[in-house]
Amino acid sequence: MTKGKVKVTFDMLKARFDKPLCDVATERGVCMTFIKKACRKNGIKRWPFRKVQAMRNRQERERVQDRPMSMFGSGSGSMVLRSCVFDACFGGEEFVAADAALSQQMAGNPSPASIHWATNPGLCLDVGGGQPQNGSVLQVWECITGHADMQFLLPMGGVGQIRWATFPKMCLDVAQGSSELGTRVQFWECEAGHRNMQFIVPAGGKGKIRWVADATLCLDVQDGGVAMGTHIQLWTCMGEGQANQEFEVAFTTPGA
Repeated sequence: MTKGKVKVTFDMLKARFDKPLCDVATERGVCMTFIKKACRKNGIKRWPFRKVQAMRNRQERERVQDRPMSMFGSGSGSMVLRSCVFDACFGGEEFVAADAALSQQMAGNPSPASIHWATNPGLCLDVGGGQPQNGSVLQVWECITGHADMQFLLPMGGVGQIRWATFPKMCLDVAQGSSELGTRVQFWECEAGHRNMQFIVPAGGKGKIRWVADATLCLDVQDGGVAMGTHIQLWTCMGEGQANQEFEVAFTTPGA
């Protein structure tokens, strides 16, 4: 595929698989749509950045696990393993950071919360499918008090990751980091500090939920649909009182 006189080949794309799609577009001075079209032209159905990162993390863990015990000091191998926190010894720094962020968030704000659609308060944000799988969609569903799929851990200070309380290592995520209107909002395994997983929760608990990477984009009920399973998407923030973008947080009372 070409833009001007530049032909985008499979090898050119492959050399950048270790970067987020938005970074590749910025680097090449083109829009993300152009890169996506080039991917389709070259038989790439989905940008593989996340898979590449996951594979590298797994290889690093395996590499460390395969090290001989002598590397930990003579006679100290079993002692090190017994006293070692798994994430620190085998998972790498990113796992330590993720666990630290989770521990801090849960300690600072341990109460889970439901998030109601303020325009239709009988509808709540809900994890589609109820399984901790990457790509699980965020949708609206009839509110059920305390339901496992409708409970979230909100960031301290109102800025950060929104975690699924039932599976707190799953975070709200903007699919592929795309700023295109209508982009899917989903759940993905948390990565500490990842730009796709940072959100601004409204002060006072009522209002818009914005994406930190582009605060002009907000969570939005697709087409204002009230049907069960209507997806949540990213859309341009439309000003105060916009019906599709107003949400209200309700904290769950322990023992209720």
